[in-house]
Amino acid sequence: MPYYFYQLNLVGHPRYDHAIATGYPAFLAEVIRPVIQRFPQLRYYFQKIPGGVQWCLDTRDFKTVGPVLTRALASKNVPISRPPAPKTDTLVGAFGGPGSRFLANAHHTHPHRRAELVLNYLQGICDLLLDNLVPTAGGNWAFEQSTDPENPLGSNFESLAHLLANITGFQFEVQVDQQANIRTAWMNALPNPPIVSRRCVL
Repeated sequence: MPYYFYQLNLVGHPRYDHAIATGYPAFLAEVIRPVIQRFPQLRYYFQKIPGGVQWCLDTRDFKTVGPVLTRALASKNVPISRPPAPKTDTLVGAFGGPGSRFLANAHHTHPHRRAELVLNYLQGICDLLLDNLVPTAGGNWAFEQSTDPENPLGSNFESLAHLLANITGFQFEVQVDQQANIRTAWMNALPNPPIVSRRCVL
C-alpha cells in the first residue's frame, strides 16, 4: 500500500509553534483530528519533531485524502517542508526493512507484516493521544492531566510506558554530562562527554 510521508513546519506559527504551550495539542485538535475523523479507515501516525510535525499516511485513496489534507494545512497556514514521495517512500522501508530499527536481520516474519504491526501500534498511540485532548480556556487545547499517583508527572502515558516495559522487558540507556544534559544512547551525542551512564528498566 502506498505510504505518504509529510513533514510540516510549525516554527513561528502564531498558534501551533512548539514554543507555545498549547501549540501542539491545538494543531492536533484543529488540523489532524478533523482529517482523521473524515476518513475513519485511514491508517496513519504523527509525531512531534523539532520545529514541526511528521504526519504519515497509508492509503489507497490518496486522490481523495490528499487534497483534503492539503486544504486543511493551507487553511491554517501550515507549510509543508517535506512533501510525500510515494515512488520512493514505502511502508516496509519505514517500518519493516530487515536490519532496520524495527526488524532484525535474523527474523521469523515477513517484512510487510512487521511494518503493518508497527504502523498499527503507532496509530493506536496517536488515536489515544487524540482521545486525550481537552478544550481549555480561551479556545485552546491541552492533554488530560492525571491525578493518579501512578502518573506522578500528570500524564496517563506514564502508566502506558510502564505497561509497555512490563510486556516487553525492553531497556534503555541514559547518559548525563557535567552540565546535566541528558540523552538516551540513540539520540544526538551529548555536548560534553558523559560522566554517568545507566541502563534503565521501567
